[in-house]
Amino acid sequence: MLALPLSPGMATFMTRTETLDPCAATLTLDGACRRAWSVIIIGAGPAGALAAHELARRGSGVLLVDKAPFPRDKVCGCCLNGAALSQLSACGLGDLVEVERAVRLKDMLLSDGHVSTTLGFPNSVALSRATLDAALVQRAIVAGAQFLSETAAEIGPVENGLRRVALQSEMKSGLAYASVVIAADGLAGSALKSVGGFECRLNAHSHFGVGAILDEAPAFYAPGRLYMALGPGGYVGLVRLEDGRLDLAAAFAPAFTKSAGGIPSAIERTLQDAHFEAIANLRAQHWRGTPLLTRSLTRVAGERIFVVGDAAGYVEPITGEGIAWALRSGARVAALAVAGDKWTPALSIEWTRVYAQLRTKQRTCAVLAQLLRRRGCVRVALSVLNHFPLFARLVLRSLNAPVAV
Repeated sequence: MLALPLSPGMATFMTRTETLDPCAATLTLDGACRRAWSVIIIGAGPAGALAAHELARRGSGVLLVDKAPFPRDKVCGCCLNGAALSQLSACGLGDLVEVERAVRLKDMLLSDGHVSTTLGFPNSVALSRATLDAALVQRAIVAGAQFLSETAAEIGPVENGLRRVALQSEMKSGLAYASVVIAADGLAGSALKSVGGFECRLNAHSHFGVGAILDEAPAFYAPGRLYMALGPGGYVGLVRLEDGRLDLAAAFAPAFTKSAGGIPSAIERTLQDAHFEAIANLRAQHWRGTPLLTRSLTRVAGERIFVVGDAAGYVEPITGEGIAWALRSGARVAALAVAGDKWTPALSIEWTRVYAQLRTKQRTCAVLAQLLRRRGCVRVALSVLNHFPLFARLVLRSLNAPVAV
């Protein structure tokens, strides 16, 4: 496993949290294989970590597994909107963003170079994924969950009423068993590859994601504002993080990126078209990419399996909706998984119903993402938002509102 080099910002993060060391595994692979678990959760992003927290505080024996070393950054806009913050508060984690010094966002600047608009962005914060994910893992551990990092996991068959999970670290392998397994391993996850019936359906016209966290960036990109550059082949979002670094996350059409001459050139062109200040040394950055973003699974539940977060399906998010979806699904699945010791097919049916309702916000974002790909629509939309700010507030309020299930 290749560890990322530590930037000054990451070193600050590790110093701030070293007292509880949330990045360290709490048991060995051998230890994970010595007992049967109530729930094994594969993937320690927001969905998996929050599910682990909720299950642990309900008294379930929980093993949380992730293939990455922690802390680790992710390709993400790093914005937590009102829906995400409401979900954290509902789970008793409302203090997390203050403890981790998240940056309060006051507004969002959108521009395509011809028209620009500034929208109020209430009740939202920026927090790096390295900090957010590690903090959620830490809270899950404190609640009683066990954590195993740098370990890949693959779901196997049901044996004697338990789901088998194959665990593989750099040095060892073994088998663990659980009454329920939650797959929360993201867009490129492989936990379900040996389980039939969970085929992934891709939108052929989808954008892919790419991002980096920049140690140095122009003062033009001020703290407390989200910048959105809307271009002909996608968009670039930029926001200052809790340690002063600049998070840059983009979604581009593959054909546009190729015609532009690569990722740095596509970003440079989009920023230039939006009349945002250029950023030096983009070609020297360590870029992380994602698979095509818009996708869905043929099903999100099976015998003793629930699928949550990005692993269950994804569309291009707006204003932090990606993290909000993940947190919502992680919290909701815990209420079902806690009953997994007495598994019935009704649990699978119920999660399919609940997830369908959680996806309602994804449909709204899918429509907005399609509009952002049409230059004429973008200009009309930005003009409307300039002249009718009440409409903008209604749209943002809708995206920030929790989903009632």
